[in-house]
Amino acid sequence: MTRVHLHRIAVGLACLTLAHGLASAQVPPEVGGVRFASPDTLAWDPASGADDYNVYRGLESQLRAGAPLRCHGDEISDTTFVSPDAPGPGQAFLYLVTAESAAGEGTPGADSGANERALLGRCDAVVRDHALLRIGFGPDEWTRDRLEALGLAGYIDEQLAPHPSRRAPSSRRGSIRSRHPTRCPS
Repeated sequence: MTRVHLHRIAVGLACLTLAHGLASAQVPPEVGGVRFASPDTLAWDPASGADDYNVYRGLESQLRAGAPLRCHGDEISDTTFVSPDAPGPGQAFLYLVTAESAAGEGTPGADSGANERALLGRCDAVVRDHALLRIGFGPDEWTRDRLEALGLAGYIDEQLAPHPSRRAPSSRRGSIRSRHPTRCPS
């Protein structure tokens, strides 16, 4: 039996209930039944416990040379995905679908040698980093400048122990206090 501990936190005028110790979700199993429903629509069987799916793709020639599959579609809520791009002459795309839940991304499966299939980054991380770079907030901008200014050791020190003048005011007081305490309803 799983124990559940509930804690109420009062912040301003809002109350938030947090639950600790809930039964943990599991990552979904390997996705099966991957096929083409039409010339440009990939389809697959639903995976138990999946919230969404990720689609990976690679050229057959690159995979034979050892290159991993790349993220091609992230956070797909349905069990189909349209991929209108056609490979070049004499080439073929290979596709892989993984399922994802609150507990994380499921397995990409195993190759013929019983090794987990290689992916060039998980879709969530790749898409997040790509979006940050596109809007100008990627690690290439600020991090590069800070590394140049501080050196690696100085940058790590700054990240682990920021200067007191740059800390949030509540961290200098040692505790968080509300000017207007709020009572949460029972």
